[in-house]
Amino acid sequence: MRLGRRRALAAGLALLLAGCGGTRGPAAAAGATTGRRARVPSPKVASQTLLSDEILWDLGPDVRAHVVAVSALADDPRYADRPGLWPPEVPRVRTGSEALLGLGTEVAVVASFTAPEVRERLTHLGVELLVLPPLTGIDAYRTSVARIAERLDAAEAGRALVARFDAALARHARPGGTDGPRILSYAGGVVAGSGTTFHEVAAHTGWRNAAAEARIAGHAKVDPERIVAWDPDAVVVPCGQDCDGAVAAFSAIPGFSALSAVRSGRVAAVEDAVLHATGFGLTVLAARLARLRDGSDGGARP
Repeated sequence: MRLGRRRALAAGLALLLAGCGGTRGPAAAAGATTGRRARVPSPKVASQTLLSDEILWDLGPDVRAHVVAVSALADDPRYADRPGLWPPEVPRVRTGSEALLGLGTEVAVVASFTAPEVRERLTHLGVELLVLPPLTGIDAYRTSVARIAERLDAAEAGRALVARFDAALARHARPGGTDGPRILSYAGGVVAGSGTTFHEVAAHTGWRNAAAEARIAGHAKVDPERIVAWDPDAVVVPCGQDCDGAVAAFSAIPGFSALSAVRSGRVAAVEDAVLHATGFGLTVLAARLARLRDGSDGGARP
């Protein structure tokens, strides 16, 4: 009698454990081993940022094969550092569009600043979100590559990409110090202070950021009088088609003709997409700033 009761209790306990996930198959066991939910390799992914457009391409053909869409700005030279990177048959889809569902999107790469309502809509539609970190410095690129590569089972390709980036960046390193030359990034009255990619690239190439030294954090609008007081040794301004015109326009701002940067011809115009790059274009910006410090790149872009 007792034996029969024990068997009945054991059977009931086994059913209870199965219902609670106590009995697991190979997939669940794999999830326990890695400390995360087991994932289907290489999901269909849609890029919704310019940075992820670039990273997904640079991770190589195995990753590209699973990309069903890139951002709507992928071909806009005003914003994209490498417009036309993706072939035309890959759809360009605006952020949060329901068109992503028709493409079978399983994962959407979005930015930290993507609107909450857009994120909520995509999540409601059953799309997994991969959110990139705030793009406040050089390391954000490395982190973004690692996150995307890991999710798409391309960790080795991610490490190789970061290694190429670091090697390219290292070629333009210059010694810094408290007595180095001072530089300023200026775009329509807005300067780049600490906590920006410009600040980190400037420091990497041996410059002191005049805005950061004035305790400006992030991007902020400042009066021309403050810039005259800072009197930077060099200034970088963004440009579109007319880089010479951008330099002339900056130099013509009242009071700026007295700046050391203007008098010495060290106002450099850099394409918008490069000056505001968050990806591999940071190495191009580093090259420009290094040449400007070395005295081999003054004035407008050649």
